[in-house]
Amino acid sequence: MFGNNLKKIRALSFSKAIRAGLRITHPSLLRVLIQDRVGRMGKPCQSRQSLEAAIKWLCRAQDVCGCGGVSAGYSLAHGWHPPYPETTGYIIPTLYDFAHLTRKEEFFARARQMADWELEVQLPSGAVQGGVYRGRQVKRRPVVFNTGQVILGWCRALVETGDERYLNAARRAGDWLISVQSADGAWRLAGPEVETQVHAYDSRTAWSLLEINALTGEGRYVDAARMNLDWTLAQSQENGWFKNNAFFSKKHWILPLTHTIAYAIEGLFESCRLTGEERYLKAAHKTAEKLLRIFELRRLMASEFDQNGKSSAKYSCLAGNAQIAGL
Repeated sequence: MFGNNLKKIRALSFSKAIRAGLRITHPSLLRVLIQDRVGRMGKPCQSRQSLEAAIKWLCRAQDVCGCGGVSAGYSLAHGWHPPYPETTGYIIPTLYDFAHLTRKEEFFARARQMADWELEVQLPSGAVQGGVYRGRQVKRRPVVFNTGQVILGWCRALVETGDERYLNAARRAGDWLISVQSADGAWRLAGPEVETQVHAYDSRTAWSLLEINALTGEGRYVDAARMNLDWTLAQSQENGWFKNNAFFSKKHWILPLTHTIAYAIEGLFESCRLTGEERYLKAAHKTAEKLLRIFELRRLMASEFDQNGKSSAKYSCLAGNAQIAGL
């Protein structure tokens, strides 16, 4: 933390902070806020240099938690957040990929620490909680998407280590997903304490079930995955837009972000890889082509799009941009 002044600018933009007369004394904070305000970007680095810097940041985000999990993020006002099971889950394959690239044992060890921490925080039902982890004494709600992302991490950890504990955890999580799946293939959990909306981006959850099937050959996982993928295809519109693909249905983020759009097509791409079903690839390709055309015309990817492929957003979603580049 940079001191008491930072606590006063929680949820305040730079301009609001200045109008409020707050003293922002830390030079690093002031520089970041000014650069963000004027839209100034640093010079791009070589890909390898950027990759190593990003991995270094992930390692720091793991170290500050002290448990093996990775922090949800860093706030200039609040400092480091608690560890986040969902994102730790899909950071695991990234760390293993980097470990193979560099052949450094540190990264193999870090990925395994993440997978072990996920075992420790798995819910008794087999599911994975939503939000950050604040201890077992805090009520934790099960979330479908988060469960799928941690399954991806456990499956990769099994492949890398041969440790059956990861497969057992993935099976338990997969069985929970099957138990709460709706008859139409979507996932919807009723009640005030859990998510209630259906999401096309749960295709990434279906992908996780296919990974379990690839390791076990147990047909119930592929059957459930296909049911969800069929439902996802039904959400795909002629112009590549997906219905039911936003984070929320009220207030903010009621339109799909490029983050969730990319989630949906990532799940379809990977499901095609594991099943050979060209219809999954066809739907993913249609959306990817649409995004490519938008970027070619605008040279900027807006953060969200409506059902007509239009956007009034004046900012870009960094996570979505990175995912789309990967796709």
